[in-house]
Amino acid sequence: MTIDSRHTDVLRELQSLITDWADQVIPHRTLHDASVKLLEEVAEAFANPGDPGELADMAILVMDMFHLAGVDMEQAIRDKMAVNKQRSWQRDPRTRILKHV
Repeated sequence: MTIDSRHTDVLRELQSLITDWADQVIPHRTLHDASVKLLEEVAEAFANPGDPGELADMAILVMDMFHLAGVDMEQAIRDKMAVNKQRSWQRDPRTRILKHV
């Protein structure tokens, strides 16, 4: 499956919406700050599984973290998915967590 340029444009537009806002509201934030905040949001999402607002908070922070790290989000995801597709995956029967083997 390939992502056409419309989807890429939407991702870039969303990331710009997020980072433009964050640059204005929290201009001196760091990657560490965003990482700590992400941990808080993960805990909130864990307490409220499937909550759209909590899921959005995590996505917002991750997109901002790519920006703060100076990493091209789309390319990093494409590169990592290429690696993931080459791996074998297995669910841990005890934890039910999917891991590569």
